[in-house]
Amino acid sequence: MDRYAIFVDAGYLLAAAGHLCFGTSRRRDLILHPEKATLSLRTRCDSHAKQAHLRTYWYDAAPDAVPTDDQLLIGGQQGVKLRLGRLTKHGQKGVDSRIVRDLIVLSRNEAVRTAYLMSGDEDVREGVVEAQEFGVSVILLGIEPLPGSANQAATLVREADDLITLSRKDCTRFITRSAGKVREARLNIPVNVGTDVRPAGFGEACGRAVRGARDAEAVAGILAHRPRIPPFIDVWLIKEAANRFGDPLSEKARHQVRAGFWKGLSTAASPDGDDAVDEASGDARRPH
Repeated sequence: MDRYAIFVDAGYLLAAAGHLCFGTSRRRDLILHPEKATLSLRTRCDSHAKQAHLRTYWYDAAPDAVPTDDQLLIGGQQGVKLRLGRLTKHGQKGVDSRIVRDLIVLSRNEAVRTAYLMSGDEDVREGVVEAQEFGVSVILLGIEPLPGSANQAATLVREADDLITLSRKDCTRFITRSAGKVREARLNIPVNVGTDVRPAGFGEACGRAVRGARDAEAVAGILAHRPRIPPFIDVWLIKEAANRFGDPLSEKARHQVRAGFWKGLSTAASPDGDDAVDEASGDARRPH
């Protein structure tokens, strides 16, 4: 049976799609919806290949090659294989070499007849050439560049057997912008709970308070981030919990507070949850 595989350079995907859709390539400004991303790519390739899908290879980088929560969500999907390089102060290392290696190994072993490669880097071109020498057709996947610009190496485009370009409409199916561009914000929402409440219950009360203080669209935007709490909310949440249960807050207590927050946010607003939101300038950090 003829099969195909998809090879995705996540760095290229996020940077090019973010630039096209929102004018930014910074990851902290973007939200990737993992299942929608892999499903969109597979649907497009299914239609083009008319072959069976072997798997999708997802290439990214992380400090010490330890996957982030988002990367674990990607790798946990059925039919998706996560490949990680290392993220250093000089950029990502080892990503392109992993793409080249997998292209060559799968082609040599006749595991695939067609390879769909999403990348813009000249460094993977040699892998394309070797795969083709084993009789594999290599189709390049790209993101539509802005007028007058390019986001894929011309040599890579010329080497590929064909090019499929995703439009802005295609990309907005799986990538959105961080809610409200409020990375530097601090909430001030009173949370009225008893003194005997434990971290999970306190987190739940915080979730209800946030739900009561924001409109339905804003709540839906927060829920779309799950399991990551938006940084400006997480800073407030953990600070409030630390004031109540002791600073520094233990890792176990942080986990309980965050789990409770999602539970409270997902339920109906409490009678005490209609306080106003007061946002002020402050430092926000990515939740652990």
